Amino acid sequence: MFAALFLALALAGAAPQDDADQIRAQRARSNAAIARHDAAALTPLYVPDATVIRGSGGAVMRGADEVVASLAASFADPDFVTWVRAPDAVTVSQGGRRAAETGHWLGRWKKPGGDTRLSGVYLAAWVRVDGTWKLRSESFVTLRCEGGPHCAEVL
Repeated sequence: MFAALFLALALAGAAPQDDADQIRAQRARSNAAIARHDAAALTPLYVPDATVIRGSGGAVMRGADEVVASLAASFADPDFVTWVRAPDAVTVSQGGRRAAETGHWLGRWKKPGGDTRLSGVYLAAWVRVDGTWKLRSESFVTLRCEGGPHCAEVL
């Protein structure tokens, strides 16, 4: 009886970690697609009505199509190098249907007059859709800018 109870508790505790690992894997897919400048590969990571708030200007993008189109426009910018999102924590809800990811991000551009690096923090909300974790929303806050004269425009 105690063995069954222990197994049930162990399995209950294992599920959120598995979910957190799945979300971290989805974030790794996102980072890899951004590094390749492959906007189409990002589409399946978002729910259709996803919302993203950009870090520097606070522009709000509504819907996966708008989010992905904005990313594609960034990838077309010859100065753009990449963005990397690094999760610090993934917390899955008690019911296991949503999760919060918090972390740090870094963006790089090769600008005339010097390479520019923007960085800050982010919060992403994930939801489980047909057994797969997808992004419902992301909010980025720019906290630091290094390199080049462009930092005055950003912060």
